[in-house]
Amino acid sequence: MSLKDSDIQIRPLWRKICPNGLILLGIVLLILTLFRAYGTIVGGPGQMTMLGFLLMWFVPLLFLTHQGRSDIGLTLPKGFGWGISAPLLGLMLALVCYWIGILFYDDSDQHWFQSVAATFLQDERVLQMPRNKLFWMFTIPAMIFSPIGEEILFRGCIQRVVQDRWGLIWGVGVSAFLFATVHLFHHGIALGEEGLKVFWISGFLRWVLMIVTSLGFSWLRIKYQSILPAIIGHSFYNLGMNYTIFYLLLS
Repeated sequence: MSLKDSDIQIRPLWRKICPNGLILLGIVLLILTLFRAYGTIVGGPGQMTMLGFLLMWFVPLLFLTHQGRSDIGLTLPKGFGWGISAPLLGLMLALVCYWIGILFYDDSDQHWFQSVAATFLQDERVLQMPRNKLFWMFTIPAMIFSPIGEEILFRGCIQRVVQDRWGLIWGVGVSAFLFATVHLFHHGIALGEEGLKVFWISGFLRWVLMIVTSLGFSWLRIKYQSILPAIIGHSFYNLGMNYTIFYLLLS
């Protein structure tokens, strides 16, 4: 896609370095995904995954003009009700994901939230901490870093750039596909003692649920013409997910 054909405003420096907007964004996504892969599949420090989320925050500042940042939804929401609908939708999506996992897999390691829990409990020292302290220690960062970073990247940059080229449905669909696919690193693909392990069925179900979750966040982005409601929805999704992990799965 030529940047001249896109409504999104990318800084002139990046126009010269990479004149194709989709390729530029694809390179950014690949680099940031490597941080996630190293922190999950490879079993690297959890700080690497968090750093990847933090770097997503700066993508608009680094690559986009002021108008470009506005184009991707870094504006105040339009309309009313998003302060209620966004948290409720996020919590509902998290609970649906939890209960579908329970329905098919009970609390076994095939439950996708068990895979997330395993990343929390890599250090045995945390098991000695009180449950409430443990919950908030992991939940507060989860409500800040990934919701802001991922919504900027997926519902903001990716959805808008693809939408400018092929229309809204493609923008929403591509962002949902990529969002769900990178979350296979959290459940679906794992590196164990016997090598790479793939959860074919549960991983696919988790992928579908992440598609649905992404569509929910895109609905918030489109309805209120801002990524702020999507960030809030994502934040409360992580709150609900962590609640089910620490107070239901690990009880």
